[in-house]
Amino acid sequence: MPTARSLPSWKSLVRDARVLRHGMNAWPPFLFAGIRVTSVSPDFRRARVELRYRPLTRNYVGTQLGGRSSR
Repeated sequence: MPTARSLPSWKSLVRDARVLRHGMNAWPPFLFAGIRVTSVSPDFRRARVELRYRPLTRNYVGTQLGGRSSR
């Protein structure tokens, strides 16, 4: 009976957090949406991400993320 294989972790695929950060910044969904990964912790548990308010990152109503994000 075959055993289930788990998915590889980021740490096993990329040894350096800096390389992961650069790779994620070049990833097309982040690149074209204006999302920028500014830092990744050495243990890969935390990441800081920026989405700046610019003409290309807002919709026709003038908001990001499609509308109101809090009540």
